[in-house]
Amino acid sequence: RREKTIHVSNIPYDMTWIALKDLFRTEVGQVIYIEVFEQDGKSLGCG
Repeated sequence: RREKTIHVSNIPYDMTWIALKDLFRTEVGQVIYIEVFEQDGKSLGCG
């Protein structure tokens, strides 16, 4: 398997990185690292 990097937008502002990682695990399998971008402690809706 080859390593892949993706960028996601339109993430609900209240979705945590943990919830997003769990979602991707159920849809695509193993997830090594995930980050939801924030500014001043608030989600920017992308990661």
